[in-house]
Amino acid sequence: MLRLILLSILYLLCHSQEIKTLLSIAAEKNNAEEIQTLLTAGSDPNERSKEGESVLHLVCIWGGAKKTALLLSAGADPNHRSGNNGKIKSSLDMTPLSWCSYAGYTDTIAEFIKDKRTEVNMIVKQEDGKCITALDIAIKIGEERGTSSQDVLRKAGGVKYEELHLKVSAEEMLRLQPPSGCPEK
Repeated sequence: MLRLILLSILYLLCHSQEIKTLLSIAAEKNNAEEIQTLLTAGSDPNERSKEGESVLHLVCIWGGAKKTALLLSAGADPNHRSGNNGKIKSSLDMTPLSWCSYAGYTDTIAEFIKDKRTEVNMIVKQEDGKCITALDIAIKIGEERGTSSQDVLRKAGGVKYEELHLKVSAEEMLRLQPPSGCPEK
């Protein structure tokens, strides 16, 4: 009975600003059980911060394959770009997978690969404006930290940005680019 009351309260909170904080805190605390409880109570797995980052972005910043799997199975968008909430425009347009690649979370990257909605070759921008893919990021991080994320991405069809235009059509390149575009080759 107590669990039902708690779930009812959480459900009511889902329709307020407070749930964003609760779900974000659960993501940052690496607490998969809290995330599951909040999702069960009806919270939106695609909630965005005022900066446009989804809870999935936060999970990828803090790490957590189990949390990622929970959010993806609840319908979280694996290809959402940060700063894309209509209010604040980020020049980076990062995806959760690109954040995981920067962090070197190979187990979390593997969860994205399992989700067939994930675009492994989504193009993002670095702060210097250079366009890259998750594989480009993983190669750089692998050299610095010795992670094996690049192997996981390659097996899933990941391609470096410099090679991507040779593998996909011009229309596909445009679809994979961030809204702010990429410099012409």
